[in-house]
Amino acid sequence: MSVTTDPLSTARSLAEVLSAGSAKRDRERRFPRDEMAELKRRGLLGLRLPRSLGGAGVDTATIVTVSRGSSRSAIRTSPRCS
Repeated sequence: MSVTTDPLSTARSLAEVLSAGSAKRDRERRFPRDEMAELKRRGLLGLRLPRSLGGAGVDTATIVTVSRGSSRSAIRTSPRCS
C-alpha cells in the first residue's frame, strides 16, 4: 500500500472510478473487489494506521470527510476507507 499524502484529493479523484457501475454491483449484490483494490493502491485503506505502521496517520475529521465523500460515489466502499 502506498500512503497518500493528501487523502481528500485522492478520494475526490476516485469518485468517478467508485461510482462507475456501483448501481449494477449493488443490484447483483457483488463485492466491489476492483474498487477496493484501487482504494488500497492509492493508500486509502490505512488512513487510521500511524505512519510508523505504514498508514497515513490522519485525524478523525479527515477520515470522516473521506468516508462521507466516497459514500456518495459507492456506499459499499465508504466504511472500508477507515
